[in-house]
Amino acid sequence: MPRSDFLIGLTRVFWASAVPLSLSALAPLSVQAASFNRLFVFGDSLSDPGNTATVTKGLFPPPVLPGVDSATNKFGFFPAYTQQRFTDNLNWIDYLAPKLGVTSTTNYAFAGATTGTQNTTLPFLPGLQQQISTFLFSLTAPTPEDLFVVWAGSNDYLATASQTNPNIPVGNLESAVRALADAGAQNILVANLEDLGKTPLVKSQSNAEQVSELINQHNTLLTSTLTGLATDPSFEDASLISFDVFSLLNEAISQPEKFGFTNVSDPCLANLALSSLLTLPILKCANPDQYLFWDSLHPTDKAHQILADAAFSTIKASSEASNPIADTSFSILQTSYSVAVPEPVSNTAVGVLGSSLVLTRLLLKKVA
Repeated sequence: MPRSDFLIGLTRVFWASAVPLSLSALAPLSVQAASFNRLFVFGDSLSDPGNTATVTKGLFPPPVLPGVDSATNKFGFFPAYTQQRFTDNLNWIDYLAPKLGVTSTTNYAFAGATTGTQNTTLPFLPGLQQQISTFLFSLTAPTPEDLFVVWAGSNDYLATASQTNPNIPVGNLESAVRALADAGAQNILVANLEDLGKTPLVKSQSNAEQVSELINQHNTLLTSTLTGLATDPSFEDASLISFDVFSLLNEAISQPEKFGFTNVSDPCLANLALSSLLTLPILKCANPDQYLFWDSLHPTDKAHQILADAAFSTIKASSEASNPIADTSFSILQTSYSVAVPEPVSNTAVGVLGSSLVLTRLLLKKVA
């Protein structure tokens, strides 16, 4: 049965983000404690708290989809991205924030953000560099009780951007980290990338092995870059926390029972090749908590919880040990927080997007 991203065929411009995950963690320096007052987040769809949905007037990601819900075996419109996140409920930032004790979260992440200025979901949405600039223009004064999270790069290597030189994304990440440190950020967590070649979307493509090799090169280069920054005299006031996303996805795939998964190869939202609108119905699995992937690129809420636990354990270990290799443990806690939309988008752009998605809905209704 072919597996593909649910919007790739419908309109390529709407879809491209990051799948992520991790278990082991590197901590080049130690933070003061595993608790913070404020959290600032920069990244793509994995960390997007609803920014893309806000700009698109709630149309993307779609809160409902037409098809068959396996839990009821009925055809109709079933809940899909109900929390405006690119998953079936909350994402890892939602779960991480209360574990850190933060009182304020400002999240600049947008679906489709690359490490540069390009956005592969919609051209007027920001990349990582615009997100960093928006924070700098806010003139927010960082304190030792703030944690900055930077996680981007997957979109660089997907089909729309098709980056083949890891030096460019890693260089962009280094620039982002330097800009934050220069602005006074003292605690910066930087995550590496999951093996995109093992996601349902990329596995179905002929270049899966090449993508996996690029991810390996990216992560190796990122590790050496962060290690170099950690020993840079200009970073003596900043703690860099290196979060290994790569390992958890690999471990979840090789030992799914350890995490309570029964399916780590297929997306919960399946049969989603909508290029002709003739491949309906869409099929939604009955047990998403047993799936690693919600759609062909993004993890389920359950996987996000595991990711948040690993991130918290990484941060905690970096505050307690000088050993650069920190083990992780797991616990789960929920949260909610505010959304920060960086830059206003023109009414014309939103109108064009809205018209396109409304037309899509009408077409889907007609087919249904």
